[in-house]
Amino acid sequence: MFDLSYEKSEVIKGMRKGKNGFYSSAKVLSDEDILKIINIVDKKIDKAIFEIEKGKFIINPKRIDNKLVGCEYCKYKDLCFKKEEDIVNLNSNKLEDILGGDCND
Repeated sequence: MFDLSYEKSEVIKGMRKGKNGFYSSAKVLSDEDILKIINIVDKKIDKAIFEIEKGKFIINPKRIDNKLVGCEYCKYKDLCFKKEEDIVNLNSNKLEDILGGDCND
């Protein structure tokens, strides 16, 4: 929408369109994929609002792929009472995992 040269973009590196649609290197999402992401985000926001309104502020920092990212930017990390069992272990996800299948179909 913002790149008038999108068929062989001068703005977005790797964005190219051929006779069968965008090249796989373009990493373009379909309208359906965008709606899936919007729905996931909406649910997460609604859950966060609900928990904030109920005063639910549990200590549960996230460790993603063995890196404790939940505490990285927290201004209370020096005086936090977190214990190892409070930490939620997660694996990083690729966009394909979230949307299901290859995102460039």
